Amino acid sequence: MTTASGTNCSFHFLKLSSGDDLRQCLKEFCKSHDIHAGSIFSGVGSLKTIKLRKANSDSFYESPEPHEILTISGLVSVHGVHIHLSIADKNAQVYGGHLSEGNLIFTTAELVITRFSNVEFHREFDPSTGFKELKITQK
Repeated sequence: MTTASGTNCSFHFLKLSSGDDLRQCLKEFCKSHDIHAGSIFSGVGSLKTIKLRKANSDSFYESPEPHEILTISGLVSVHGVHIHLSIADKNAQVYGGHLSEGNLIFTTAELVITRFSNVEFHREFDPSTGFKELKITQK
C-alpha cells in the first residue's frame, strides 16, 4: 500500500466539442496546465464513437452510435491517465470500461478536473499485472 496526502487542490473546468477525442484532450489538458496529480471530479456529455476496454480483457466494447456519458472517473497527470467510463445507448443499455483513444465527442463533454499541487502521479510498468501502475510521491 502506498499513500500520500493532498491538501492543496484547485479545480479546472474543461468543455470539449464535437469531434474531440476525450482521452487525448485530457492528456493534452494535463500537459498544458502542468497537472502532475489530478482526478476527474465530475463529467457529463455524449460520445459519437465508442471504444472501451472491457474489464480483465483485451477486447473492447465499440459502437459508432451516440451514447450518453453517465459517469467518468479516474486519475490524470502529465505522466498518464487512467480513466473509467459508464455510458448508455438510446435504449438505456449501460456499458462501461477503461477509456481508450478513439472516443469522440458527439455534442459536448463538460468536465471538472481537480489538481493536487503537493502530490505527483507516475505510471510505471508492473510485470505482475502487465500494465503501467500508479506510483504516488509527495512533493
